[in-house]
Amino acid sequence: MDLVIVLISLAFATLALFLKLWRRAAYYVLCVVPIAISFPLEKAEHDYHFGVRVAMALEKSKYESCKRSGVTLGNGSVLNVCAENSDWTDWGFSESVVYDSSDELARTKQDYSASWRSAAKSLKEKAPFGAEGFDALPLGSHFYLVTFYDDANSNI
Repeated sequence: MDLVIVLISLAFATLALFLKLWRRAAYYVLCVVPIAISFPLEKAEHDYHFGVRVAMALEKSKYESCKRSGVTLGNGSVLNVCAENSDWTDWGFSESVVYDSSDELARTKQDYSASWRSAAKSLKEKAPFGAEGFDALPLGSHFYLVTFYDDANSNI
């Protein structure tokens, strides 16, 4: 939709320039600027998750306490769900920030240890590890942005 608005505005700006209506042409071009600026910002958020990183920096104490609580694995590592975003559930996915000091989330699904699997399933009230497929993107310091999908055929 944004692209359509940009193209229409540029078409009107071109027409206004052709008719030598300089102010109107400038107005149409200025209408495009906010949309054109939003494209790289959306791309950066999609690729680098700046919003999650900024939220983690602003709520540092929340994420530090998340490290200390949670489910302890057999090797002393901790697994915990620190933040949830289920705004997208109607679209078939939800996201959570998960602390995994064992870094097993970085592995493939077949490489999860039995203790990690049972710890993940015990967190089902906070995150649907047991019944749905998911992808984990590392955020640093053992934190992961985990996207859970509504796919009952994919289990941990």
